[in-house]
Amino acid sequence: MVTSLDDADSETPHGGILTQILVSNHSSSLVRVVGFSARCSCIERLFDLPRVLAPGDEVALEVKIYLPLPEGGAPAIVFVEEGQTVWKRKVYFIQ
Repeated sequence: MVTSLDDADSETPHGGILTQILVSNHSSSLVRVVGFSARCSCIERLFDLPRVLAPGDEVALEVKIYLPLPEGGAPAIVFVEEGQTVWKRKVYFIQ
């Protein structure tokens, strides 16, 4: 499960807004966050890969958002690996 934490936003002195993408492992096995993709240069990844999550774990992945965002928002994709399966989860950042 991948969600965005809207209440974690804070402006930085050099422009941009810090926010977090929350990744939760609801499975009974280890999962790894193995990738992140954002087509818009307005989204900057601030976390290292890979990130390993045990069953029941959650991790907050920090990203920086630069305003203004494109009309309709800016999507990003988080790639989570479980065994030999890679799941794609899309997150939208909306102004």
